[in-house]
Amino acid sequence: MKKRMLYLMHVDWGWIKQRPHFLAEKLHKVFDVSVFYALSRNRKVMTANPTSIKTTPIITLPFKKFSIIKNLNLFLQKFIFGIILELIKPEIIWITHPSLHDYLPRKKLSKYKVVYDCMDDVLGFSNTLKAKMALDQSEKRLFEDSDIVFVSSAHLQNQIINRGCAREKTCLVRNGYNGEIIKPIIDRPENEKIYRLAYVGTISNWVNFDIILNSLNEFENIEYHFYGPIECEIPQNKRIIFHGPLKHSEIYNAIKDYDCLIMPFKINELILSVDPVKLYEYVNFNKNIITVNYEEIERFRDYVFFYRNYSEYIEVLGNLIDNNALKYNEESRREFLVNNTWDKRTEVILDILK
Repeated sequence: MKKRMLYLMHVDWGWIKQRPHFLAEKLHKVFDVSVFYALSRNRKVMTANPTSIKTTPIITLPFKKFSIIKNLNLFLQKFIFGIILELIKPEIIWITHPSLHDYLPRKKLSKYKVVYDCMDDVLGFSNTLKAKMALDQSEKRLFEDSDIVFVSSAHLQNQIINRGCAREKTCLVRNGYNGEIIKPIIDRPENEKIYRLAYVGTISNWVNFDIILNSLNEFENIEYHFYGPIECEIPQNKRIIFHGPLKHSEIYNAIKDYDCLIMPFKINELILSVDPVKLYEYVNFNKNIITVNYEEIERFRDYVFFYRNYSEYIEVLGNLIDNNALKYNEESRREFLVNNTWDKRTEVILDILK
């Protein structure tokens, strides 16, 4: 009989698939995983993520910015999860965000192995000072109660240690991709006049639209396509096309005829801690890749074209428009992919959990 795991994730199960989704599915092969996820009220950007895992939305009261509502939510969730713990009797409680730790009755947590999977620098997201201070306190309580803290990047590991997490609790487990190596399809006509670039992922304020808009003035024969949910103001330009979110299984067919994939992030504290899932998947899509450069992703150097500023971006883009020969070969691509699957990451996690 499988041991039980209570898996609390701050991402809606219908959101574009990312680390919490993939790890839940992999861990479910070993544990009886029960997922409780934060319900997003914006259902328009959800996708179907079919799964055999038991998934349950966490229903909270709206208007949580008001203290009385926030406190009532915490009281109700602690009561509900106190019952859930007694019913499920998990061996492990897996938590992906400090706000979810606040929903658990702390006095009962000593009976369980508590795991914090820290996938992002939570204090790096845009919040009011008051909200950041509250989140910082929640995270410190989670550090204290956790037996293991998995982190997705080396920079993030240093960040949380500096914020008070015991070094011996931390373990670096980077991101990965789903493990299915795609056989490339090349249908693009060689005489196509438009050079098309694509971005796949959440479209938020970390996307550097200034570089994209300025590049349209440099090159008349380029076009940008964005796939993913939109969380920020977006520019209006006929050569920047937004297609909305896709099911994970649909992504390759959507982008297979494009010339290049991009990750045009603004560099800030949040991004410095990111190990981007999209770069693993971009390599699997067998395309040339342009990305902003920062230390955490230096290990992708053999597979991407880096830029540090606008002039370097224009230089890289101009060179690829003239000659779009793929930077890496099939042998190195396959070697990289085999060593960076979610299965490989889960093997590390299971070893630590033992």
